[in-house]
Amino acid sequence: MLTQIQALRLLAHLAAATTGLLLIGGGIGKLTSIGQLRSTLSAYEILPSAFVPTLAYALPIAELLVGTSVLLDVFNPAANLFAALLFLAFAAGGSTNLLRGRREIPCGCFGARSQQISWFLVTRHLVLVALVLFGTGRALLMSGSAALCICAVLLHWVLRHKQVSSEPAPAAAR
Repeated sequence: MLTQIQALRLLAHLAAATTGLLLIGGGIGKLTSIGQLRSTLSAYEILPSAFVPTLAYALPIAELLVGTSVLLDVFNPAANLFAALLFLAFAAGGSTNLLRGRREIPCGCFGARSQQISWFLVTRHLVLVALVLFGTGRALLMSGSAALCICAVLLHWVLRHKQVSSEPAPAAAR
């Protein structure tokens, strides 16, 4: 019979394996369709267009490196933190465009096999933030607290962005 600590360790390993494999799969999918990734990143209209070509190559490589590190438990907890930041960035990009009313953009999650952005995907990314932090193998309380803090910061950012984007344009810009 598993003790409570053994069960938590097993769950932490499963969380790390799940998030690591998702990042590796996403990195491979993106690398096999760089052109589509470049179009997707441009469609998000978040970064200056000059950064898009570089990010189209850097993002899948980062996902592969971080995913492998999380999966193999190398450079933990730093790898888990980077994984959480990646998932948080994906949630922020999706929520920003959903709040802009732009639901036709592909998420870009797995390259050519991507679906359109949705609140479900944003929620999935936030759950993955909590999961990867839990996968650090640290105390559940610390992981839960960190996940709640990150989600609170994201919620604040989303609400702030919605407030700014819903303000009417100045008369000179109309």
